[in-house]
Amino acid sequence: MSKPMMTVMIGLRLIGWAGWPDIVKAEPAATLLEKGIYAEETKGDLNEALRFYLRITEEAATNRRIAAEAHYRIGMCLLKRGQNEDARQGFDNVIRLYPEQQELVAKAKEQLTKLGFPADEVETPGPGVVRTTPATLANDVPATLKKITVTFDQRMMDTSWSWTQRSEESFPKTAGDPSYDSLRKTCTLPVQLEPGKVYWVGINSPQHTFFQTPDEVPARPYVILFATRSADGKPTPIPEDLAAQAKAINEAAAAAAMGGQVSSTPAVVRTTPAALAGDVPATLKKITVTFDRPMMDTSWSWTQRSEESFPKISGDPSYDSLRKTCTLPVQLEPGKVYWVGINSPQHTFFHTPEKVPAKPYVILFATRSADGKPTPIPEDLAAQARAINQAAQPEMRNRTGQRPATESDLARGWRLWSQGKHAKAEEWFAKATQADPGNANGWQGLGWAQFNQNKTLAAKESFTKCVAIEPTNAAALNGLGWLAKAEGKVDEAMGYWRKAIEASPEATAALSGLATTSMELKKYDDAVRYYEMILKAMPTHAQERRQFEDGLKKAKNLAGRQQISAASSDLLPAPWADGEVMPLRLISAADVEIGSIVYTAELTKANGKDAWRVRSYMSVGSTDEMDQFTDVVAERDSFAPITGRTRNSTMGDFQAVYKPGQVTLQTGWNEPTKTRTIDLETVAFDNEQALYLIRRMPLAEEYRGSFPIFTVMGGTVVECRITVVGKERITAPAGTFDCYKVDLEVYSGEARALLHHLWFSADEHKYLVKYDAGTAVMELRPVTIRKKGEPSVFEDKALGTTLTLPEGWLPCREPGDAGYHLLVRLFGPDPELWAVMTAHEREEQEATARSVAEKDIKTLQGFFKGYAVKPESWKEHKVAGLPAASFVADYEDKEPMVEYRTYILGKDRVYWFVFRAPKDGFEALRPTLDAIVNGLKVQ
Repeated sequence: MSKPMMTVMIGLRLIGWAGWPDIVKAEPAATLLEKGIYAEETKGDLNEALRFYLRITEEAATNRRIAAEAHYRIGMCLLKRGQNEDARQGFDNVIRLYPEQQELVAKAKEQLTKLGFPADEVETPGPGVVRTTPATLANDVPATLKKITVTFDQRMMDTSWSWTQRSEESFPKTAGDPSYDSLRKTCTLPVQLEPGKVYWVGINSPQHTFFQTPDEVPARPYVILFATRSADGKPTPIPEDLAAQAKAINEAAAAAAMGGQVSSTPAVVRTTPAALAGDVPATLKKITVTFDRPMMDTSWSWTQRSEESFPKISGDPSYDSLRKTCTLPVQLEPGKVYWVGINSPQHTFFHTPEKVPAKPYVILFATRSADGKPTPIPEDLAAQARAINQAAQPEMRNRTGQRPATESDLARGWRLWSQGKHAKAEEWFAKATQADPGNANGWQGLGWAQFNQNKTLAAKESFTKCVAIEPTNAAALNGLGWLAKAEGKVDEAMGYWRKAIEASPEATAALSGLATTSMELKKYDDAVRYYEMILKAMPTHAQERRQFEDGLKKAKNLAGRQQISAASSDLLPAPWADGEVMPLRLISAADVEIGSIVYTAELTKANGKDAWRVRSYMSVGSTDEMDQFTDVVAERDSFAPITGRTRNSTMGDFQAVYKPGQVTLQTGWNEPTKTRTIDLETVAFDNEQALYLIRRMPLAEEYRGSFPIFTVMGGTVVECRITVVGKERITAPAGTFDCYKVDLEVYSGEARALLHHLWFSADEHKYLVKYDAGTAVMELRPVTIRKKGEPSVFEDKALGTTLTLPEGWLPCREPGDAGYHLLVRLFGPDPELWAVMTAHEREEQEATARSVAEKDIKTLQGFFKGYAVKPESWKEHKVAGLPAASFVADYEDKEPMVEYRTYILGKDRVYWFVFRAPKDGFEALRPTLDAIVNGLKVQ
């Protein structure tokens, strides 16, 4: 019997450019939370707030306190919108995923009770991981290992899993579909590993929870972090920061399994020298801090108040065998006051193996003078150190449940602030400033407590009072800078930060603001200078250096990168010919051909100007489930976009009209049509002309360039950075080419969203020969030139089959299912029309064309909603001199649709055409479709 061209579900994430997600800037979790709270409570914009909170759950899940608050606030936002069932999920997540966050868990339970949902229903921590292959943190895994397994402590739901990735680079290449054993406790993922590589394989995440029981209780997130042996058989080191993150996630899962019991805050029990000692011998060679429990090895934050007051370091820090005492080798000077910090609100790498940080503590001391006399410690410094150290003391309560009366209001404020209890901290800072209005430290603390609650006006007033008392207070100047930036006053913000570093050159928070904002302003030379100042001010052993070293590397890279824009004249003439057809085949990660993508370019006119029309047609297999059509019209010389359209069969229809300084974006089909105008700070290229834009860039070895693109699906502007990393010889179906290998990185702000590898022919054509997106690969097929006024012809000499198509149509042969002799997608100028011609071996019982068609109709009626053949549409006729039968049927999809089929009965095989189009436009298309059918010739 014939195969009726049914929908085939293919488990592939497509690599089409329009498939890029809505990329957003990576920011600290605390900053995202502040912005979310501001949007929720001050602006009243719940949609914007939800976007910030969801980003926290996706990007900062290892910061458990902030992630838990994000989930709680997601619940509150949804509650305010009246989405009670959805809100319940937010509160459930707090209780289920973050049981150690007791204050937020209590609040979540309270909200669930108000909603009438028993909080006890979500107390269960869910199934847990009992073992994995390979074991997590193993660094000598053989690269020949063919499968990764995870075993749970209870029976799981079959064919349901969330194998998650941290990045495309660190996730193994899959070699088959996952599966459970007969007990449904062990799930196996077939993989293909490489030697000498570190892999991060996630078991669920806060957003992906399909590892679950039959009752839909998800497993707690877990990470299999491992490394394969090198090619010479040696273990591969696992970076400590990755190991720490994996341990934190896995230990949190274990803690949840034990009812959420986690370690309390570690405390300093003694230091050498003692805090506030004024007669320390300058011959002392080491400073030590001892904690009340074992800490994480090789992890510390020795912090400084200023470069002048921090001792000269004479060696690397280290822990003793018990990991309780950390030693810092130093070289002291006589008669000098030193301030040595143990952690700070921004630097918390003195922490336990469970990543519970020690509270900030200060070893403030002074060395004896050259004549052996004690050196006085300034009282203002001593007061600040006492306040910080009092806040760091373990929380103690008397029998009445009240705190000892000896704790100062200021110390209480800083203690509560360091715990993230900003509202309570604000109360105590306010009391401190009322009692002593001239205390700059009190106003500074009050400002930060208000800042963290998005009380921007109050914070600005408090910081301003602090600076009035102490004009060189770098922390308050830093706060004023961030407030100014939030108001869009970038110049004012930069001014505050510059004052901060004038007052305290080691003020890394202000330097960070200057560096990141300079990057946003594309002032890369300035960014280089500020990053270098940060690294100079930061101790060489500080764990935080890595992020700033990465920032410096990016800034230096961009400082020498060619900036391409539609307003520049840096583009070369188009290397493609008018009418070029550049087809590529799509290959899955399992090395199976799954479809095609065809690019075309032709000269046209738009708004009275010469222009290029660049189109692409993407199809996966024999299905219309994974189709995509794109169409961009751009000015011929500048390549500035005029219009753009992306129609994706799963995402919708996106149409953009570009004008100076703005783009009007219309979205529809999957949702009611919406139109919005988006202001653009720079002239951006359309997402779908990017490949052709790269072809017009002056590619050469060591070339670097960048350009902005507008992602029509995301409605945002992102930056593409390309680097020619060398030349390679690549073989594809079109032949063998010498190619430039190009690394393509997409950034939103300074967050890299993806890294793809492309190979362009190093000749006058600059064909795209190969494109590796990690999850799939594209390879070039033979390029042709389509001449205006001439039809397109498909020919299969082996089958003796020729198909002539009208002008504007393209044939594209696709891989077919078993039994198909032929499967040709037919791409036309109207993206709403889906068309295919196919053939299979004729079976003995297939006596007439109509009998074949009627058999398929029964299958189609069970698949398409409301599939009904119009009785009057039946037509029995001849095509290519062979008996044929045609019919038209109505059915329902996203809109009323029509399917038009023609079956042709040959001697050895059955041919048939399938056309699908919206009902209201079908009759106008019918003459063209009939011409296509009649263009078939069979020998």
